[in-house]
Amino acid sequence: MPHYKSMESRRKTIALNTIYLYFGSFFQLIVGLYTSRALLQALGVEDFGIYGVVGGIIGLLSFINMAMGSASSRYITYELANGTIESQKRIFSVVFTVHIVIAILTFVLGESVGLWYVYNKLVVPDGRINAAHWVYQAAIFMSIINIIQVPYTASITAHEKMGFLSFWNSLNIFLKLIVIFLLYLVKTDELIFYASLMSVTTLFIGIGYFIYCKYSFKECRLERVTNKALFKEVLSFAGFSAFTSFANALRTQGTSLLINRFFGVTLNAAGSVASLISGYIISFTSNIITAFSPQIVKTYAVKDYNKMSNYIKQCMNYSLGLFSILAVPIFLEMNYALSLWLGKVPQYATEFCQISLVGALFGLLNMTALIAVQATAHVKKNSLYISITSLISVLFLYFLFMIGLKPYMAYFIYSITEFLIFSISVWNVKRLIPQVEMVSILFGISKTIFIITVSVVIVWGITNTLSFSIFRFLLVISIYTLVFGILFSLFSLTKEERQYLYTNLRSKFN
Repeated sequence: MPHYKSMESRRKTIALNTIYLYFGSFFQLIVGLYTSRALLQALGVEDFGIYGVVGGIIGLLSFINMAMGSASSRYITYELANGTIESQKRIFSVVFTVHIVIAILTFVLGESVGLWYVYNKLVVPDGRINAAHWVYQAAIFMSIINIIQVPYTASITAHEKMGFLSFWNSLNIFLKLIVIFLLYLVKTDELIFYASLMSVTTLFIGIGYFIYCKYSFKECRLERVTNKALFKEVLSFAGFSAFTSFANALRTQGTSLLINRFFGVTLNAAGSVASLISGYIISFTSNIITAFSPQIVKTYAVKDYNKMSNYIKQCMNYSLGLFSILAVPIFLEMNYALSLWLGKVPQYATEFCQISLVGALFGLLNMTALIAVQATAHVKKNSLYISITSLISVLFLYFLFMIGLKPYMAYFIYSITEFLIFSISVWNVKRLIPQVEMVSILFGISKTIFIITVSVVIVWGITNTLSFSIFRFLLVISIYTLVFGILFSLFSLTKEERQYLYTNLRSKFN
């Protein structure tokens, strides 16, 4: 039977895993920012926009996989806390079998509905439909590989082996960088060449996850499972989660398609830049959530609600604080940052990026709330309410574009929707787990948001008189980090958390 770690042991595990993830994510962030710039320059604005919008179609079709990713993580992690090796093998086999079915379904939908949209509705420049077709085929292949590897990545996260996860994700980013360098050496169609090599890279990374799990975890072995009730339970969880995943995919990719429909592929390039900016920052920040996630589920499994409340509060506060350190300076200096990063900035990219960062903040908080909801396996109401909210937002955006409003309204709607979705998840956490101290959690978040606001005012007051330059950009980063760090430590951290932090920092320096 599994043993339950002591508080000190769990705290050290979370801290160590966070460090692993951050070292990897820092490398991924730096390389990712460079590769995005290099890719935009190598492909050009139009091909860059084509790659973003075509990949978005497959993102829309893979909503079932996103739902199963949540189911995989929840059931594998829960079983590690409460189950035996036999029950863990059964869960893994059920989850893997379902993912094979999802991969087949994605292929069928992609080669029928999705392909029809590419040839009949997608707006692409003259002469680029053939390139769009091959990019689309590569996107289908990569999507299938990503679907099949989900049970393996979920097992790695459940076992809290973040060192390997960080290393392998960093290798993935590094391989993508090599692919972009190769673009400058070929004399064929760069867009098709890039999509082809990205497919090979995705396959290699997927094989690596498989080999690691096969030789590291005993439960990652396939066996025949005839327990229909277990299949039904997992599929029920995934089915309701699929509503959320489909609605989120429709909201995200549907926004991209609506921008393409009303404004053309050039503004899709601006949207891709906004997605990259918010995506990199969320990816970097969400490492805290990844480190806390197994412990949140495991504390629920053993009914330790006090510890669960503490983990949720710490996870939200820490992730929000780190997000602000990364996002606020970029938000304040967006024009200069994009010029420095991309050289040639697509139209509306600045507005898209700034507004999307506001929405990303609430999306980040919602990630933690969703972990708590999914830990209970009672996701029906939460999924339905979130799905309805997301679908209404897309319809409302379509109406706004129909009456001629500007394209940046898409990101205003996105930010408002993210706030509403977070509110729904918080309400459901309190409804499903009354023992969770949600009032205290929200009070802690409110204090952190107030600290962010005060820090922004101070930084803006100090730097507003300076002209845009690398000096001002670095000064904004330095002053905000210092001011926010001091205020966050004094007013957001508890005395115990401050003592733990100071003790560890002192021991590291000694």
